[in-house]
Amino acid sequence: MNVCTAALSFVALAFVPISPAAADWQYVKWGMSKTAAIQASKGEASLISSSAGVGCAYNSQIPFGIILKKTIGEFTFDVVFCAAGSDKVTSISLTPVPGTNLPTLKRALFSQYGQPVSTDGDDAIWADKKSGNTISFYTIAGVVGRVEYKQLGGVGL
Repeated sequence: MNVCTAALSFVALAFVPISPAAADWQYVKWGMSKTAAIQASKGEASLISSSAGVGCAYNSQIPFGIILKKTIGEFTFDVVFCAAGSDKVTSISLTPVPGTNLPTLKRALFSQYGQPVSTDGDDAIWADKKSGNTISFYTIAGVVGRVEYKQLGGVGL
């Protein structure tokens, strides 16, 4: 295997895990109950009773579950399960752990999803019609970031 082939193989493998399954995020299905989402995690996620210190990308959503320090590809995130005023999952919010190289994360998203449908400074939103998901990338001063997965056309769009 030559150096170019090895490098391309590494790049391809590094970004594949960022992509959720069709119109869902890993084992979470849009619209499933909060209890079902926590149970589907098989012990990985836990319920939270207070949203202090965690959040969803849209104010209309309420965090209800969390996975601390989940590694996906080459990145580590705190993952928050979100619902929009009901018992149904509406989005998954991934906050990169402190020290994450946000430009590298954004490049990974560009590599996975192509050109975004919307940009605003460092923020970007992709409409992945193939998977049926909307993927949003937000930053604050290039220091804090968040990636949000939700059903294409879902709450907040």
